[in-house]
Amino acid sequence: KQWYQRRVRGSTIMNSDEIIMAMVGNISAVFMIFGGALPYLPQYLQIRKERNAEGFSSKVCLVLLAANILRIAFWFGKFYETPLLIQSFVMIATMLLMLDIC
Repeated sequence: KQWYQRRVRGSTIMNSDEIIMAMVGNISAVFMIFGGALPYLPQYLQIRKERNAEGFSSKVCLVLLAANILRIAFWFGKFYETPLLIQSFVMIATMLLMLDIC
């Protein structure tokens, strides 16, 4: 046993490499979840501020809504990573907000 793998009450203490990898994994999962919705934030704020949705296509929102609903339905048949599932819900909420403001 190496010194950094001491056991404390039945659990193994993580070494610095494992901590860094866990942090990178969690941060990348957060970016994966919200990365698809973030580009819509400036557009949402601009449309809300100017009260003008000219140039914004609601058809794109409808296509993305359908795609994310299908992706959620697919999850029940074949499980995939949880951040991708959560991303679908976030994108659906984002698209509904964008459609509401238009």
